[in-house]
Amino acid sequence: MRSRRCALLALLLTPVSALADPFADFRIPEHRTYRWDASLSGDAYRLGSSQDRYESHSRQARAAAGTDGYWLRDSDPQRTLLAASAFVDGSRASAESRGPSGGQTVKERSVRESWMVSASHRRYVWDAPGGLDLGASARGDYGQFWHREQDRQEGLFGSSPFVDTFGERDESWLYRYQVIATGAVGLGRVRDATPVYDAWAFEERLRSRGVLAGPLSQRTRERLASLLVLRDVEAAVLDRPGKTFWSELTAILSEDQAMEGKVLDAATVLRVLEPYQGAVAVTRGFLPRSPIARLRGSFLALEVQGSHLHFIERRSQDTSDEHTVNDTLYAAFSSSSSTRQAASQDEILFGPHAELHRPMGLAWQVDASGDILFPTKDPAHGLRVVSSAAAGVLMADRWLARLFVDQIRTIVEDVRVPVVRGADAWQVRFGAKLSWYLEDHVEVVLGVQDEQQSKGPHSFVRQDGVSIGLNYRIAGGVEAPGLIAPARIRP
Repeated sequence: MRSRRCALLALLLTPVSALADPFADFRIPEHRTYRWDASLSGDAYRLGSSQDRYESHSRQARAAAGTDGYWLRDSDPQRTLLAASAFVDGSRASAESRGPSGGQTVKERSVRESWMVSASHRRYVWDAPGGLDLGASARGDYGQFWHREQDRQEGLFGSSPFVDTFGERDESWLYRYQVIATGAVGLGRVRDATPVYDAWAFEERLRSRGVLAGPLSQRTRERLASLLVLRDVEAAVLDRPGKTFWSELTAILSEDQAMEGKVLDAATVLRVLEPYQGAVAVTRGFLPRSPIARLRGSFLALEVQGSHLHFIERRSQDTSDEHTVNDTLYAAFSSSSSTRQAASQDEILFGPHAELHRPMGLAWQVDASGDILFPTKDPAHGLRVVSSAAAGVLMADRWLARLFVDQIRTIVEDVRVPVVRGADAWQVRFGAKLSWYLEDHVEVVLGVQDEQQSKGPHSFVRQDGVSIGLNYRIAGGVEAPGLIAPARIRP
């Protein structure tokens, strides 16, 4: 065990130049997946109460229906995704209360609808690293609301009976839709090679359990990494994807000489399912995923972003108030009002985009990205700069550390330029997190984060914080004579 720890520590500290890049040859396997769901739900409630001469009743009902689906085709040279959804829900509620001096009745109804369609396509069109990335989405959100209220108060004005009634009707309609389109063409290629790390950690855990007679072949490692690519798509389509995953996993292992005469016992299966950090329950039967995404590659492109937003709100309100004494109308008042608001915003930005992702051996990961965008309307007077950088290190079952910084800067010399509706603005956020875990003994988590932002020359907000956590198991044990071997935890 000590020799294995020393080997892992040496791997962690070895310079990148001395290691072959295990992520360099990873390729995304071609796969297709689709799903179409429909849902229908509803509920209803009723409540009644009374006390002395007071009583109240309320009712509420709700119904919702929707459908959503997608189609995905992914591979190393291209990726296409189509998605759509539509939902509607409605509700109705009423409440009534009565007492010796009057009562109140309230009725409400509402209907909400939403829809969304999106499409994206990424393609590397040449043998040399170069690509095209296109995307478009549209969505709409609508709502209608109705409110009715009736109040009645009864009493004596001197010796004369009086009745006051108040009525209100409130209706509102809200319509909002948005269209977004993006496009980029450039040089380079970025892949998510996280499955390579997860396959390596899986092999290390098998080796620690004594299941492997030797190292897995390179072909087996590549097939394991390709299988792990399918985790998300299987989990999205199947309710219990672990059955399919483990059937394929055991079939791949059975063809490797390192598994000849070996068996995956229950304890080994539970070991490979354990998360990399902390005592978190295992779910859905998949191997754990690295908490640090292992992206690899670079991309330099010219990017265009366009958006259109339209908003309409209408509201009408009627009120009435009457005062009656001895069945004679003494005073009456009524009013009506209606309002309509509409707004739209169009924005087109263009500029360079760059990103660089580099796994540095199996333990380290470095990421950086940035955009410099100009508005097409008077680009000399507007600018948006977005950049981020992060570095992380992971030693499975022991260390996890991550450092990040990101910022957004918007410069507007002319408020008519639609980069930001208003004055200059900026935001900076940075932080770090470190955790160390030793099974059945100790877990230490340290974190620090700072965020600063300004939305104008006289605006500044800063929020920072520090967190620390320590969990230490001083002692523990489980004993069942004649059934299991004693399990003890000592300081």
